[in-house]
Amino acid sequence: MGLLQEHNAEAIHFLSLNQKLLKEHNADWLEPVVVTESGEQKLSGADLYHEHFKLNRGGEVYRRLFFNEAWGWKDPRNTFTLPYWQTVYPKLKAIHLHRDGRDVAMSLHQRNQKMGEVQDPRLNYLLFCFQLWEKYIEQALHYSEKDFPILSLRYSDLVKGEASVYSELSRFVGQSIQAKEREERQYNYPSELQAVALESKWMKTLGYL
Repeated sequence: MGLLQEHNAEAIHFLSLNQKLLKEHNADWLEPVVVTESGEQKLSGADLYHEHFKLNRGGEVYRRLFFNEAWGWKDPRNTFTLPYWQTVYPKLKAIHLHRDGRDVAMSLHQRNQKMGEVQDPRLNYLLFCFQLWEKYIEQALHYSEKDFPILSLRYSDLVKGEASVYSELSRFVGQSIQAKEREERQYNYPSELQAVALESKWMKTLGYL
C-alpha cells in the first residue's frame, strides 16, 4: 500500500519516516530501539496519509468521502516504531507477519550480495542475520491486545494461499482479501545456521522446530 514503493514493496514514504525516527534515537534497522516519541516529526496523521497516497486534489470533505478505506504500510521497522505510530494513529491495527528465522537469515545474507540493496558487512555473517531476526521477533511478541489489536500470521501460510488464514486476515482488517498462492523459495541451510536455530527459543515458540 502507498503510491510509491521500493522493490521490496515497502512504502517509500513511511520507510523514510521510520528511518528518521530510528536515527533520531541513534539507531537503525540493524541496531533498532523502541521509539515512543519524536522531537522532529511534526506532520499530523492526516498530512501523512495524504502524502502516502499523494492526495493533493479536492478539499477535506472530498477526501473523507472518497479516500476513507482501510489502509496501511509495510515496513519491518514498524516492529520498533509502532509505539510512536500509535500516538499518531490511536486506532491502528498491526499485522505481524513472521517467517522461519533460517529463511530470513539466508535471505538477508544473499540480499547483501546484490547490487541495489542496502549493504552492510555484518550481513555477510549468517549468525548476525539470525540474531537480528531474533531481535525483531522478541520485540514483536512483546506486544499484545492490551497495546493494540494485533494479528500474528505465518508468511508460509499466506504464500500457500491457506483459505482459513486469508479469512482470518479479512476479518481483522474489515475487508475481503482474496487468497493468492505463490511459490516459496527453498533454502539449503548450512550446518552452523541449523545449530543456532536449534538453540533458539523463538524458533520453538513459533513452531518452526
